[in-house]
Amino acid sequence: MEAITRIFSLSSILALLTIPVALKVRRMIKGNMGNPYGLMPAISLNTNLHAYRTLLLIAGYVISFLLHY
Repeated sequence: MEAITRIFSLSSILALLTIPVALKVRRMIKGNMGNPYGLMPAISLNTNLHAYRTLLLIAGYVISFLLHY
């Protein structure tokens, strides 16, 4: 784990936890192209995805700060 944290920051590693949600959004969008009402759940989930990723980035920065303080 130490080798990974030397290359990537903890915040970027935590943000990678949102990859499964991002892939779900991608599948939803591909499956509903041309169907605006079918895209609404994908848009909602995409908004949540960005909120989750932002919270994980902030948590990573806070944890990194506390570990190195």
